[in-house]
Amino acid sequence: MICSAKQLLNQEFPFDNPRFLESNRLTNPLVKDLQIIVTGSTGRLGREVMHAFDEAGFSSIGIDSAATVEFRKDGKFLHRRADLTDYGETIDALKGCDIVVHLANISYPGFLPDHKTFSQNVGMNYNIFSAASALKCRRVIWMSSANVGGTEPNALAPERFPITEDQAPRLRSAYALSKSVSESTADYFGSTTATTFIGIRSTLIVYPEDYELLRADTEDPELRRWHYWSYIDVRDLTDLILLTATSTNEEIAIINATSADTTLNRSSAELCAEYFPRTPCDIEAKTTQSLFSGDKAKQLYGFEPRFSWR
Repeated sequence: MICSAKQLLNQEFPFDNPRFLESNRLTNPLVKDLQIIVTGSTGRLGREVMHAFDEAGFSSIGIDSAATVEFRKDGKFLHRRADLTDYGETIDALKGCDIVVHLANISYPGFLPDHKTFSQNVGMNYNIFSAASALKCRRVIWMSSANVGGTEPNALAPERFPITEDQAPRLRSAYALSKSVSESTADYFGSTTATTFIGIRSTLIVYPEDYELLRADTEDPELRRWHYWSYIDVRDLTDLILLTATSTNEEIAIINATSADTTLNRSSAELCAEYFPRTPCDIEAKTTQSLFSGDKAKQLYGFEPRFSWR
């Protein structure tokens, strides 16, 4: 049986055991003083992540440049406004936090001119990583992108399928470059400070209301070839964020976030052979297995995707 992150946490950890409460503070949703900051909290994904933390028993505070200041019933902030491209404001926004879930970034290529996409993402990520380290935050979970692995309209073939996190970057846009540079930045701060950094290379994020669009595209592989027919349901992505944020694993990591399957009904091995004939493919025959590997997320955090468009 595949469980949600909340169910997995409740099954794996005995929250009523005093020894557990003392030694595994991060994995205990009953600890009321745990301070979680979610940047980009008013965006589509940010709202889902805030809701997931609330459902799991955590209290999180949202930070967003577009946020209207809101308070909870207990008087604590629900949302605060901050410009995370300003280091001083970033320091002020993160004071007192244990965990940062950093979602605020230019989220796809072409939204802004290349120079703005690169400078805003790299600058903002540096500010978050540096401030979190200086303030001795325990963990930073942040959104990298599968674009580092080549998911672009002009994508190059990867080294092999399924695509793993250790493959060399395939950078085809300023956006992908900004995420790759930020991965190096996170590794630097993670290696030189006590803060743990986990970067999530998310494939195409799909919401339940988007499934009809996916189903309409299943007969034409060219339409979604640019992201290797990969995707992840937003409910699975929020599960993964919750698991990484509450884990006691202190390994600095970059992990793929992918569904178990592709967006097509055709065999994944057949797709590899037709569209990437020179790329080694270790995909089980006659399956619709994702062309991104989810093994590392499972190994480090026990994550398994639960949702599919099928």
